[in-house]
Amino acid sequence: MSASDSQVMGAAARAAANLRSGHDLAMPAAISQRFALLRFPLIVAVVYIHSFVTTVGMSSFRIGNMYSSPESWMVREFFSQELCRVAVPGFFLISGYLFFWNFHGTLAEYGSRLKKRVPTLLIPYLLWNLLVIGLYAALQSLPAASSFVSGQNVPVSQFGALDWLDQFVGWRRYPAAYQFWFIRDLMALVLLALPAYWLLRAASHVVMVLMLAAWFLQVLPGIPPFDEPPLFFMAGAYIAFHRLDLSALDRVGPWAAVLTLLLAALSTLNAVYEWGFGAAPHQIMILSGLISVYWLAGMVPSRPTLHRGLLWAASASFFVFAAHEPLMMGMRKLIYYVVRPDATGALVLYFVIPLLVIGVCLLVWSALRIVLPRTLAVLTGGRL
Repeated sequence: MSASDSQVMGAAARAAANLRSGHDLAMPAAISQRFALLRFPLIVAVVYIHSFVTTVGMSSFRIGNMYSSPESWMVREFFSQELCRVAVPGFFLISGYLFFWNFHGTLAEYGSRLKKRVPTLLIPYLLWNLLVIGLYAALQSLPAASSFVSGQNVPVSQFGALDWLDQFVGWRRYPAAYQFWFIRDLMALVLLALPAYWLLRAASHVVMVLMLAAWFLQVLPGIPPFDEPPLFFMAGAYIAFHRLDLSALDRVGPWAAVLTLLLAALSTLNAVYEWGFGAAPHQIMILSGLISVYWLAGMVPSRPTLHRGLLWAASASFFVFAAHEPLMMGMRKLIYYVVRPDATGALVLYFVIPLLVIGVCLLVWSALRIVLPRTLAVLTGGRL
């Protein structure tokens, strides 16, 4: 056995001993730094997922056709429905890792971590949903703006008790700020963190194998614990619980990146031409994509300008996540109403509109950071 092998085994033994003793360790700098560097690129991916639509609904008519051009459909499918779909599992994995790092399953610790999530998750969740409801109420009350509202939903002035519940819980549909389904699901997973910890202590390997198998086999898809949020939250918890060293992923990172692109292309063709491969290419692409982005994040520190830029943008990530809708929907409706794009124009706008939206969000975030920093802190859960 070489000296380096002895050092690695010794470090692993010390980590295992610390784990058994409940001793806290500082989060590995390499992992925390990469997670921070990934925050903004993954949010950009989320914005492009929501950019997939190339049709808009006005109060009395629609503009555009989602599938008028096979080429446009394939390009949008490849980016929005394949490559960018790595973002949401990535965020759940990171959230699970951060929650479970140095978590020992005591009631006091559990209560303390829940308390910390009130200002970071619950309060922003409630405030942004209220802001969106207020925006729609204002648009519906203004004759000049009401034509830009599709009219498919119950007017805010006619909300009953179940409608209000729906706007915040999303039990029949998404919440009012629909991208906040992620925060809703994350809060539910955080509430279940204590029994999740007991499962990890009792049979962590078996739990992960069963959850992965259920996901791959599409057992009751969309129903926890058989869908992506609990799977990848638990995957992050599993990595933190065992304090796994992720540096080994760098050795396979380039191969994983190539595999991700190939599987994304295959899954795109499978969706467009209905080849009948099922969800497997997409699911494997998600796993290889997570390895790829982690490897790519490790290359960023060697590029100082990019490194500084991504760390700066990471602070704005939550605001971009929260504010990009319904801003993007409104911007798309306005541009489509003026331009009336054909299939080629719609594809160009598919790439351009998200960049405009992200730019506006960054400008507003920067202004609020100077003018109303306390308000911004509340809206973003202290993420400045």
